[in-house]
Amino acid sequence: MKKYAKLTPQGSRDFLFEECDDRKKAESVLSALYKEKSYRKVITPTVEYMDVFDDGDSGMDSDIMYKLSDSAGRTTVLRPDNTMPIARLVATRLSADDFPVRLYYNQNVFVRNKALAGRTDEIPQSGIELIGDGSFDADIEVLTMAAEALKRSQLNSFSFEIGHAGFFKAVLSKMNITSAQRLEICRLTEGKNYAALGDLLNTLDDTAETRVLRRLPRLFGTAEVLEEALEYIKTVYDKLCALGLGDNLIIDLGLVNRSNYYTGVVFRGYAEGSGVTVLSGGRYDNLLGEFGLPAPAIGFAVDVNALCDVMNEVINVERPIRIALTKGRLEKSSVALFQKM
Repeated sequence: MKKYAKLTPQGSRDFLFEECDDRKKAESVLSALYKEKSYRKVITPTVEYMDVFDDGDSGMDSDIMYKLSDSAGRTTVLRPDNTMPIARLVATRLSADDFPVRLYYNQNVFVRNKALAGRTDEIPQSGIELIGDGSFDADIEVLTMAAEALKRSQLNSFSFEIGHAGFFKAVLSKMNITSAQRLEICRLTEGKNYAALGDLLNTLDDTAETRVLRRLPRLFGTAEVLEEALEYIKTVYDKLCALGLGDNLIIDLGLVNRSNYYTGVVFRGYAEGSGVTVLSGGRYDNLLGEFGLPAPAIGFAVDVNALCDVMNEVINVERPIRIALTKGRLEKSSVALFQKM
């Protein structure tokens, strides 16, 4: 008997009936928003050469990638990120005369997550990239579109954390640490794992930078932390408040992303009812230069699986009863009604 014939691989899942409808609806709502704002759709290959991601700016350990090889023995991977292939696409198919260019996509990424991490390894993403515009207005455009994306998804409530990648990078750049230590510091700071971060920093010299890092994960809140934030983040914060998003905003100087290509404002979106990030993005002004066409850029991606999980709780007051035949017995289960905290 085939041992694994009836199983899905670790980190994967099947989708049935209304789950498929939910995903299509979520992507349709988001795509409609992107089109309204004059963004145009692109599709990149599911399989890319590893060289696209094997770079110091990717922030991706090769161990998290699903590796393959082509007929010539060259290493390829299942796409672990959407931004870098789109940067490759723009740099090789367009020119500076086309800038600014507004692009959107609906396609999956594949990342090996740790067991029980709460995420699948195959993640459908829907997102945008605004390339060739490094202005403050471009940042505001993308941030307000990110907020609108969550609003149109009919979530019960959502919040945004905003920070600045340059603040964290400036600290790390002055530290005498290995690339592995850098990645681990990013991972622990991103997860606000204070105890483990402290243990790691205890193995390093006591410097001004390590003292900042010990404090950095706790530098989050609302207006009271602005005195310790970069002036640019204060400007962004004030503008978004003026646009009516003040109740949804949190300043977080400990906000980092393991994708090292971010250079400016970074942000994440959270929805009531989900324990994972449903949206993330930021400015990345150096990435396209790695592919031969220097240009500023900013974008975001929505985790469609996470978004659908929350939408199901909020919108579907009564989900269809699921009937499964298990060991000769009919078992019924239904999704519990969403209750506000």
